[in-house]
Amino acid sequence: MHPETTLALLRFPYTHLQTFESDRSWPGEPGALAVWRLESAAEQQAELRRVMERPPAMPLAVVLPPADEIEPTIPLIEELPALRPRIILPTKRLATA
Repeated sequence: MHPETTLALLRFPYTHLQTFESDRSWPGEPGALAVWRLESAAEQQAELRRVMERPPAMPLAVVLPPADEIEPTIPLIEELPALRPRIILPTKRLATA
């Protein structure tokens, strides 16, 4: 995902993410996946509404920010149960003991 892109689509053949512009309609093709990278609740309210409006069959992957940058995303994280994400991923590799 490009650094400036926070909402993207992953489509077959699943080799790269496409920036999802907020004025586009959600694709209806099978196998497409919405990918949303959380950064700031204050700046991502329009994206939150778009993600909430996606078709029921459109799966969602959420990418969390690094732990030291998570605080501005807490209001978005609180909305995750309503968004029904299929997967929630860390931004960076998790440390293991």
